[in-house]
Amino acid sequence: MRWKKWLWAAAAVAAGLIALPRSAGALETLQGDTCMVEAERVIDGSLLVLCGTLMVNGTVTGNVIGGAFYADINGTVQGDVYLLAGQLDIHGTVADDVVFVGAALRLHPASTLASPTSGIISLGLSTEIKGGAVVPHAVTALNYQLIVNGTVGGDVNFWGSALVLNGTVGGSVDAVVGDPAAGDGSQLQALLLPFRLEVTMVSPGLVVGADGRVEGALRYSGPAPGLIEGALADEPVYTPAAALPDLSQITLGEQSNLELLQKYLGHILAEFITLLAVGVVGLALAPRVMLSPAAHLRSRPLVSLGVGLLAFLMSFGVLFLLALLALLLFGLGLLLRLPDLSIIAVMGLGLFVVGGSGGFYFVAIYLSRVVVCLAAGRAVIRAVVGDDGSQSIVYLGLAVGTAALAVLVWLPLVGALANGLALGLGLGATMLLLQQRGARRAIPGVPSPGLLPTHSAAARQMPPPIYEAPPAGPGMDNLPEGFRWWDDDDPQP
Repeated sequence: MRWKKWLWAAAAVAAGLIALPRSAGALETLQGDTCMVEAERVIDGSLLVLCGTLMVNGTVTGNVIGGAFYADINGTVQGDVYLLAGQLDIHGTVADDVVFVGAALRLHPASTLASPTSGIISLGLSTEIKGGAVVPHAVTALNYQLIVNGTVGGDVNFWGSALVLNGTVGGSVDAVVGDPAAGDGSQLQALLLPFRLEVTMVSPGLVVGADGRVEGALRYSGPAPGLIEGALADEPVYTPAAALPDLSQITLGEQSNLELLQKYLGHILAEFITLLAVGVVGLALAPRVMLSPAAHLRSRPLVSLGVGLLAFLMSFGVLFLLALLALLLFGLGLLLRLPDLSIIAVMGLGLFVVGGSGGFYFVAIYLSRVVVCLAAGRAVIRAVVGDDGSQSIVYLGLAVGTAALAVLVWLPLVGALANGLALGLGLGATMLLLQQRGARRAIPGVPSPGLLPTHSAAARQMPPPIYEAPPAGPGMDNLPEGFRWWDDDDPQP
């Protein structure tokens, strides 16, 4: 079945990552802000990359595995490409499959996927097969959008929001798409502006353009029928979107249950994109706030978990007390016949509650979980290939952690536990960090108790210093001659 492609891809990536520590000596490794494989260079074996910008202009006889902000393959990869990247452009030759996780994958007209079984598996924001580009086998995408302007020799399997077919699909199309009335993708486009990604977001829904052609069956589901102007071999099969599935009832033996699995994967994608966007914006605006709580997560995980869960539970009690206070103020104003004052007091308190609670719950629900994803992802990267503290490692760790949490939180039973643990750990670590900084600012110039200087045992055993009294001032020994005025019994001269 088609869902097996995702399982095989996940297994291949996991096997590659597990094998890296054992076979690191057999790999060529590139790491840094800019990584270049020159046109005349041949790398014998696989290439492991952790780069800001990756340019492959030469030849890699094995696989290309790793992560980069921006990646461009102009040369030849004689194996597979397993890449986590902000943007991947392929102008050259890839002998086997492309497995991509990230924001944007673009297959250009000059590219070549050499094997008849070469295909694309993509998890991210956008995958685009430009006009003139050819994918010999299948395309499987869990994206916001998939744009096919070129040729796909096999099937197209898509779970996401927008599917545009202006090229030729030699096999069948199975898709889950979004609602065309939901918007035009401009909000996502605005989020991408700081990152210089060459992506144009399209409106949700299914579009088969006038130049589009599907030589197999077209089966899709969504809130509204798609716009179909191209040539179809058979009548399209449209299934209106149903209610959210009960994931605990998924069994992979029936078509209806396969649709439930498709919706489950759609939820994973939405969770991944949301957490990744919050994390990227947070790292861009306040990197220290995002990175500093990781120290508390490593050194005091149980304390962080307890503090976070307690704070989250207490927040509901605080909201109840503030609501009760608002009612009391309103009633007191009416009792004193000061309705305007009571309205002003309640509105002011309401604005304070809305603003404060909104900020707190944004930190609790989103930022706290992103903090945990960042810490967990960096721990995985550190264990696999090391962590030099570079920006590329930080963002790669964020993507790994958010992907793992996005998968976990939508699993039946396990998801609630994973969400609660991530929320408690992240919120607790953040609050401990704020408490520590507040304590240091409370007494300017005085270090915290844990930073006070201490004396060695030898210094504590030294005798105290000897006290020497200062010399005495003038007294009875140097009075003027004949000075006896204090003696009343002595006769005057």
